[in-house]
Amino acid sequence: MRNHMRIHKEKRFKCETCGKAFKANEERLRHIRHVHEKIPYKTKMCDICGKVTTNYRMHVKVSHSSRTEKKEYVCEKCGTVFKSQYLLKKHLGQNSHNESKVFPKKQKKPLKRGFSCPVCNKVITTNESLQVHIRIHTGEKPFECLECGKCFISKGYLRAHGVVHTKEKPYVCKICSKGFTQRGTLKAHLVKRHPHDIL
Repeated sequence: MRNHMRIHKEKRFKCETCGKAFKANEERLRHIRHVHEKIPYKTKMCDICGKVTTNYRMHVKVSHSSRTEKKEYVCEKCGTVFKSQYLLKKHLGQNSHNESKVFPKKQKKPLKRGFSCPVCNKVITTNESLQVHIRIHTGEKPFECLECGKCFISKGYLRAHGVVHTKEKPYVCKICSKGFTQRGTLKAHLVKRHPHDIL
């Protein structure tokens, strides 16, 4: 059993160019395409919301599936009904009555508590954060590290990853002066090494 489990954990597929190892050949091939051959991810713009995605079918399934609540977006000036907020905004941009508010039909004002994920119902504070969160479900990782080819769901995660290559340690423990590359690692250090010193 241990030998069998080791097969799943081993990184058996090596890149011939840089020597980086991968658990699956598919990961190795993707790395070669995007890092060494500089082939960009194939992208497609969604006809419904205008979002550019690398996994169009999954995006439509997650964001616009019939299982999710269907909303109609109505222009308050002319009464035209649209199936997406993107199309309504496009309409408003092309018409003189663009001071109209963009709210789903039967919803007088936006939810105070935020935006609900159509997959897991988690409430996210901003629409931009919701789009990043949805990438967890779609598997989309459009932000690629140019150093190692690793991909991330947001620019923020890519930026945080960057310190791995620069060896910069901007998060310093105020108790023992040890430096860390990420804030989360510093927090874990404080809990583990200095539990009695945390206020």
